Amino acid sequence: MVVASVHSHMSLERTEMTERLLAAIENPYTQIIAHPTGRLILQRDPFDYDMERVFNAAAKYGVAMECNAYPDRLDLSDVHLPLRRIENTGTTQNARQGQRVQCVMEYNGEWHIP
Repeated sequence: MVVASVHSHMSLERTEMTERLLAAIENPYTQIIAHPTGRLILQRDPFDYDMERVFNAAAKYGVAMECNAYPDRLDLSDVHLPLRRIENTGTTQNARQGQRVQCVMEYNGEWHIP
């Protein structure tokens, strides 16, 4: 299993961060994007990138987006991702724009805490 995540150069401009995440998703070995907003509650703001483009690419390439339940992250909350699960359809819907994105969500906590 290959999990990709941003651990450096976290303050890139929106376009650069979007392209960086798209490159990771398009890599044929990538299976999951971990903590995709990069936020640390009360420590670091989320990355600025085009989330709709990134999630559409994840759907296209079959890459799961992590929902990190670690209390310092709570990554992909309703604040950062206005997508909600549509019951019994296996898809998500953008609550603001009414667009559907078929994207796998992977739920867990933080795996590399010392």
